[in-house]
Amino acid sequence: MLSIFAGWLAVFISCLAFGSFAVPMKAPSVLKVNVHPLVFQTYKTFWVFVTSWVTAFWVPVTFTPWGLVSGLSWVPAGVAAVVSVQHVGLGVGQGTWSSVIVLVSFSWGVFYFGEPLYSYPMSLFGLLSLMGGVAGMAHFSTQEETVDVGEKRGSEGRPLVGKYVELGQPSSADEISGRNLLTSAASSNKSGRGTKSYLGCNCFSRWSRRQIGLGAALFNGIWGGSNMVPLRIVQQHSSEERSGSVPSGVGFVISFAVGSALVNLLMWAVLYVHRRFVTGDQMPSLHLKAMVVPGAIAGCLWSLGNVMAMLAVLALGEAVGYSCVQASILVSGLWSIFYYNELTDQRRIKYWLGSAVLALVGIITLSQMIQ
Repeated sequence: MLSIFAGWLAVFISCLAFGSFAVPMKAPSVLKVNVHPLVFQTYKTFWVFVTSWVTAFWVPVTFTPWGLVSGLSWVPAGVAAVVSVQHVGLGVGQGTWSSVIVLVSFSWGVFYFGEPLYSYPMSLFGLLSLMGGVAGMAHFSTQEETVDVGEKRGSEGRPLVGKYVELGQPSSADEISGRNLLTSAASSNKSGRGTKSYLGCNCFSRWSRRQIGLGAALFNGIWGGSNMVPLRIVQQHSSEERSGSVPSGVGFVISFAVGSALVNLLMWAVLYVHRRFVTGDQMPSLHLKAMVVPGAIAGCLWSLGNVMAMLAVLALGEAVGYSCVQASILVSGLWSIFYYNELTDQRRIKYWLGSAVLALVGIITLSQMIQ
């Protein structure tokens, strides 16, 4: 019983941290510099790496290659999230990947790890309620006239495509109808297909922007929804855990941080080669003066949310623990509606609140299914 209570407390803290980590990135100094997505990801990765070593004060410093697998899941999924928002908008993108993450993590827990549940029909009801509520909150948290970024067109009748976009972060570039989505000069042809200048190659020119955006959201949901699977695999090695040869629980945080840092460095290497030999563009600036404090706060909040998510998975299982962590969108939505006043349509606010209630019904239902 104490373990289950600790697990739900970890879910609550994780939702608060994940739902608030982007708030520092809305500081005026940050909005002026139009931060590249990989730069923002690097700040998160750096502070996850730094803060992970705090766990060494109460657990032995050990390493497992499974941490690298977690890093391979987290970092590319984060980049895919940005691509999705750039092509189909925040409401469609986040609603899609958050729902898929819930489904994927629940499937891993039930079908692979064999996590027992009291009632599978009621668990399915809770799962569908949570998925519907999360998708609804994502959809209704954006103004109706700006949900589909692809409908906005430039002076030549071409759909505008965001060059650098960060979730929930407006920019110094053109702001679309009060929507916190950055747009810049990149564009596509009249059929709404991606351009070589934005995507870096011609192989995507045959795909529509919606196809690219939904594909990126699905990748983020499937790949990102598997982020905690290595942790559960490590946890299942009970005999090795007792001998201390394999890290478990909080001890896995360092392995995850090291793996994420290596993957992040690899992505910088790929970006350098691409810009050096393909596009000839300069590397993006780290914007240290503007980003050092907001980046540190955002990174530490994300790190806290990640640790709490791990504890939730260990206590409640992959199916329930990581699925319920996706309710962090409720916290980010509250920030958006009641603090930043980004949503003013009263009808959509009511629908958002209804979706939030539906998500909470799903969480409460799933909480009763844990054996």
